[in-house]
Amino acid sequence: MADDALSEPDRTALAFVRAYAAAHGRPPSYVEIGAHLGLPHPNNAKRNCDRLVRLGRLKRDEVGVRAPGRPRVLELPGAQSDLVLPFRGAVSCGEPREPEDRDETIDLRAYLKATDAAVFRARGDSMIDAHIADGDLLVVAEDPDPPEGCVVVALVGEEMLCKRLVRKTRKGVLLEPCNGDRPPYVIDIKLVPFRFLGVLKNVIRKI
Repeated sequence: MADDALSEPDRTALAFVRAYAAAHGRPPSYVEIGAHLGLPHPNNAKRNCDRLVRLGRLKRDEVGVRAPGRPRVLELPGAQSDLVLPFRGAVSCGEPREPEDRDETIDLRAYLKATDAAVFRARGDSMIDAHIADGDLLVVAEDPDPPEGCVVVALVGEEMLCKRLVRKTRKGVLLEPCNGDRPPYVIDIKLVPFRFLGVLKNVIRKI
């Protein structure tokens, strides 16, 4: 179907998605599309986009990671993400080995996939034994009631912490750094506002 066969609202929405993706390297969210079209609610923009998906003019991004406030929900058909890279096979970290003859690609977005995920940047070195270094990006899946033993991001008062959750009770929470003999954090949740923001799913490091 040619663009001129689309309804005016759908044609305007599609043109905006194309222009936004070209300018920003990612598709816009429903909120951004709705704001451009002057729609009162993001659900109105979603209905426009649902029609374009059914017509094959847009497609769902099934493996994108949701950045805070900017869900990536759409892709342009035929567009290849910058995170789809050539895969050259295994490389030995021990004895040398012959290279593999591969003609494949690997979609790194699948390794970042997490339900209701957001990204935080690590600051400090208290989690280095959990392979989290200063400056790393943390892919965190929203979870208000995480299991003991996992690495969590939590809001303590007005400050955020990334620590390993050791124990939680009705009275308090025990959070532990992962760096030598640093003391744990014992938080009395009756005295200090506290909530879990999520569970660590992946760490991204730039060398």
